[in-house]
Amino acid sequence: MKILVLCTGNRCRSQMAHGILQSLDSSLTVCSAGAKETCPAFFGEVGERLHIGFDDPDAFKGTEEEILPEFRRVRDEIKMKMEEFYRTKIRNKTDLSKP
Repeated sequence: MKILVLCTGNRCRSQMAHGILQSLDSSLTVCSAGAKETCPAFFGEVGERLHIGFDDPDAFKGTEEEILPEFRRVRDEIKMKMEEFYRTKIRNKTDLSKP
């Protein structure tokens, strides 16, 4: 199964989601990219398009001590949503080795 994860700047949200999904199932092909970057083409029909929005940690202002908890909050939200996505949309597929 191929999954494309996009975020505006490719600074951390798509990379976090990418890492979490691959840690759940190493047979997945996951690409993370910013919306301004060139992404690989996925030929054929798209099985499902899904939007899950998260705050942009790069937009947080303050000291490192103030910003770090916000990065961690977003990371934890991404982890929770990616685990839910995996449980409800991916794990039940019979053959994940097929594209």
